[in-house]
Amino acid sequence: MWGSAVRYPTAGNAYSEEEAQPFYVNAPFGIVLVHNGNLTNAHSLKQELFDIDRRHINTESDTEVLINIVAHELELAARDLPLTPEAIFKAVGAVHKRLKGSYAVIALIAGHGLLAFRDPFGIRPLCFGEGQGPEGREVMVASESVALEGTGHKLVRDVAPGEAIFIDLEGRVHAQQCAEHPTLNPCMFEFVYLARPDSVMDGISVYRPA
Repeated sequence: MWGSAVRYPTAGNAYSEEEAQPFYVNAPFGIVLVHNGNLTNAHSLKQELFDIDRRHINTESDTEVLINIVAHELELAARDLPLTPEAIFKAVGAVHKRLKGSYAVIALIAGHGLLAFRDPFGIRPLCFGEGQGPEGREVMVASESVALEGTGHKLVRDVAPGEAIFIDLEGRVHAQQCAEHPTLNPCMFEFVYLARPDSVMDGISVYRPA
């Protein structure tokens, strides 16, 4: 079993139901995706998707741009081949090369498993944990450790900048570094405004008493 999230749009129209996450595309495989962050090259990517990838974008949300980039690269990496973790990580590597900006992504690939990855600078936080549920072992991915603890899961670790993890249908966690030159440059805004004070992100307590 896996867990993920539903969230409001961070680009485009925050009051639009069409731009609320998660976003869905039916090809290839069927993908549902949420992301935290902002793409700084969303406009040029949108044009690339139309001119080169032959994909049409219906909203102003950068999440729709992101899911279509992911879908296109997955299709290229697994064309006429099984969708293995290796193919998925190859696709994420190609995604990293196309995207600019901040992004922590969780995507459910129908019939295959759950993919999560973080931008090469680690700007947005992402972590995963494990717990026991009605159907056995569960793996949950979230932005903050407190989200895991609040649902009875134990933090395993943060997802490293540029890293991708894939949780298959048997609950096995596959992980690989997919960026060429990852470095950790977290957004301070996450610590001082967005995160709960009892969270730990990248090994740092949001609230550190003197």
